[in-house]
Amino acid sequence: MTNKLVSLFEIIFLSFSCLVFCYMVQAAAQKNFLALLFLPIIFYIIYLFKNKNINIKLPDKKSNIWFRLYGALWIINFIMLFVFAFSLETELSWDWKWVIEGAGNYVSDHIRPSRLYFARYPNNQFITYIFIIFFKTLSFFNKNISMEDMKAASIILNCIVIQISVSFLYLSALALFDRKKAFGIGIISMLYTPLFLYSFLAYTDTFSLMFSSALLYLFIKLNKSRDKKKICLYCVLTGITAAVGKNFKLTVLIVFVAFVICLLFDQRKKIGQKFLQLAVSAVSLLICLLIISVPVRNFFNITPQEKDKYEFPPFHWIMMSLNPIGGYDPQDVEYTAQFQTYEERKEHDIEMIGKRVEEYGVRKLTNHIFYTKLYRTWTNPALAGDDYINRKPVHEDNFLSNLFRLNGKYYYWFYSYISAVHLLILTGCILSSIKILRHKNYNWSIIMCQLAVFGVALFLCIWECNSRYLFTFIPMLLFTSFYGYKHYSPKISSV
Repeated sequence: MTNKLVSLFEIIFLSFSCLVFCYMVQAAAQKNFLALLFLPIIFYIIYLFKNKNINIKLPDKKSNIWFRLYGALWIINFIMLFVFAFSLETELSWDWKWVIEGAGNYVSDHIRPSRLYFARYPNNQFITYIFIIFFKTLSFFNKNISMEDMKAASIILNCIVIQISVSFLYLSALALFDRKKAFGIGIISMLYTPLFLYSFLAYTDTFSLMFSSALLYLFIKLNKSRDKKKICLYCVLTGITAAVGKNFKLTVLIVFVAFVICLLFDQRKKIGQKFLQLAVSAVSLLICLLIISVPVRNFFNITPQEKDKYEFPPFHWIMMSLNPIGGYDPQDVEYTAQFQTYEERKEHDIEMIGKRVEEYGVRKLTNHIFYTKLYRTWTNPALAGDDYINRKPVHEDNFLSNLFRLNGKYYYWFYSYISAVHLLILTGCILSSIKILRHKNYNWSIIMCQLAVFGVALFLCIWECNSRYLFTFIPMLLFTSFYGYKHYSPKISSV
């Protein structure tokens, strides 16, 4: 039964990967044909690697040289994050502005964060609370700390968070593969520019990345461990990590759901073991959610009357997903905000959902979900980072800004590069499913990554879509793709 279900999922994931690959080819052909020229060359190199004996002598996969090489790579990556962050920095805007200014104004001037905004968008309460604690700690060392100082400090913290995420990615590869392949993952993450484009943007996307990376690492360690105490510890840590991550971004729970599914279908474990591990993880998750909610709720102290007056129902984002672009639209926000109570907003949003579904009809709705929304989400290879660094850039004329931002002088070359990289990642996802289908060798860590990627794809089919929401799932995308190419690696001799 498990084999049939895994095979069915792999066929679905393969079909999905092929579909978004075709969309990305279409997007690249329309915007920048140069990216497509790289692909035949790269695929030919892969073909040679697969079919020829490449006589390159490298250190053995267990050699300590790979640790030292990654140590150097780690330092270079960390420095690059700071260079990118302060070169691509923009002025505070959109939701990021509400978070940083809300926390900063409270610490410097004791001005309470906006009641309207945080009642309407309670998902940003936790990250704002974290920044209040962080800025307050800094204020002990500098009583006259300014908003610019706090913004700079948030950027530094953000770079550290991304570096921790990259480190978890390396540790995951080290636990699953070997030192040489873990170094390869380190190289790939360094070449994947969206990680650097978001280096200044201290918001929920980068913080949630750290927790999705940690969940991947914990799942791999749990799968490989035979020590009962360690297994219990990993389950507790998984629940805590998922709970904290969920408070930064709800989609982290998709990774946890993928974890649960793989845990339940792993035939190597007895039924009792599965449910015990699941119970420990779930209880840890729930307890941690309850503990976290208390100080955050007490600080913001949003009253039932304020919730009723300002909070948006979840149906608002489903309604937005049905507008012509499938994503954020200020007019949809104005539509929902005009109603006076929560129940009125909910009722009118549901009514608008029904109206839009009826207007589409079956054929147009199918096209909207599986073309318009998938295309918008998956064909932005920079994961919208090029757009966000284009919004009020602080250093508009420097080289990095002109290379990476949407309207930069040299953006054409960056788009060519990142489109080719994105196409290679999607190709790796295709190869991963083919490999599992052909060899029936179930690597549950990779299947968990595939489930998480497919899970967020399904979620964004019914929710407001934005390629930025894929940022949390970078570890799963890179791991899935790497596993696909691993089968086609060259036959390289070791020293």
